Amino acid sequence: MDHDRYDWSMLQQRPALKWPEAKPLAVWINVSLQHFPLNPSAAVKLPGGMTMPYPDLRHFTLRDHGNRVGIWRMLNLLDRHKLSSSFAINAALVERCPALMLAIRERDAEVLGHS
Repeated sequence: MDHDRYDWSMLQQRPALKWPEAKPLAVWINVSLQHFPLNPSAAVKLPGGMTMPYPDLRHFTLRDHGNRVGIWRMLNLLDRHKLSSSFAINAALVERCPALMLAIRERDAEVLGHS
């Protein structure tokens, strides 16, 4: 093993995983929220970045609609069914959508920084 974060073990030798209350299945709901600029200012396209020519209306509007409309519908759905979720959020969205970030903070949800 090339690290000391946990002891290595064969999967077949591990004890059976038991979920709380003997439930047969666990589900993790993670909502990905992100903002990408319509015209990035980087002179060089980053590896893994969007591949469309700029201005990239397709990818920009998809995310913009999700951040303005779709996420509020999803939050209502989660509330209606009493489901909790985590949120993977990029830093640009934090700056761009303070009302959305406030709503997520009020949920006491786990926030994962991404990108």
